[in-house]
Amino acid sequence: MRKILISLMVVWAQASPAPDSTGAGSGGDVMERLLVASRQSLISVYESLLTGVHDEALCRCPENTPDPFCQSLRALSAEQAEVCRTFLVTTRLEARWFARSTVGVPFRIVYAPLLVTDPFGQVRPVRALTPLGPAGSVDFHYGGTSSLWPSALVALMAHELGHKTAFGSGYVDDNPPIGAFAFAGGGRALLDAVGSAVARHALRGNLVPQYQGIEDLFTCSLMVGGQSFTSTGRSPRMYRDAGLRAYDTGVGNLPRDFSCRIDEGGGRSYLTSRLWVHDDADCAPLGQGGERWSVAELWRVHVGRSDEKIPPPEKLGGRIFAGWSPVCDPHSQEKLVLAHGSGTSETVFRIRHVGTARYDSHAGR
Repeated sequence: MRKILISLMVVWAQASPAPDSTGAGSGGDVMERLLVASRQSLISVYESLLTGVHDEALCRCPENTPDPFCQSLRALSAEQAEVCRTFLVTTRLEARWFARSTVGVPFRIVYAPLLVTDPFGQVRPVRALTPLGPAGSVDFHYGGTSSLWPSALVALMAHELGHKTAFGSGYVDDNPPIGAFAFAGGGRALLDAVGSAVARHALRGNLVPQYQGIEDLFTCSLMVGGQSFTSTGRSPRMYRDAGLRAYDTGVGNLPRDFSCRIDEGGGRSYLTSRLWVHDDADCAPLGQGGERWSVAELWRVHVGRSDEKIPPPEKLGGRIFAGWSPVCDPHSQEKLVLAHGSGTSETVFRIRHVGTARYDSHAGR
């Protein structure tokens, strides 16, 4: 149970949003939760890299696979791969410190476009932006990052933290050439390679969850003022091992998930019921250290314009079911009921797992 609570703290830590942005991890929006989970994966990657075991293989990919990160690294010259490797080896300790949410660089979600000027004087939108050097936050554009695969978001985070770590005589800017990346935009190419190397290391070490083409089907039933409404949707499973036995799934946790929610009127807030299912053995008997649990929660999430002070989300209730999963025991799902209010104003949420389906996972990245 202690490990369950720690996991929930990692994914659903609370913070107050700023007027024009939101601190990643407030527990409200699905994008905030994705940033928190991906940041934890990034920390795990840097801790793995600090062992030094994989130093010689960094920024190289001898296999000819469709993995986009591998393809990116295969396009590097030997000299460029060495600069990339040197960057990772010399900056990984500082990067790990910056990645730590409690002491490192703040991560923010912004809604206004993030714009930069490229080496040729053209203004272009980017998914994330941060000032050079240790000061300042990393800003992530909501629309540009919410659709990224977890590994791609880890790569983007590594790129942005690359601007914060000292390398050589200064900090790596996107536009100027640097070392073997001796062309306009060389800094961006170097940090893109660093991001690809970090994401590839994360995937090979099962340090970041992967979508592998399995979706879970859920229904969301609402009872409001004597009227009932039901909708059905799909959430992709996120696998955490190469054997495709350990996974997380659920409703309303991450951007790709099916959501179960209802507007409270006026468009200023909504109620949302969330379900997180964790299984280390794909419904088989658990081995030593393995876990299976489910968490159902009810939240009120406030919304508003990007220039407003938006109240933090409110957790209205929740239950933890240790040792139980609706995927494995579909006949005991009546417990997945949460309610708010009373009398004619009561809203009752019922979530059920009703099956699985396959889809095109784009190589599961």
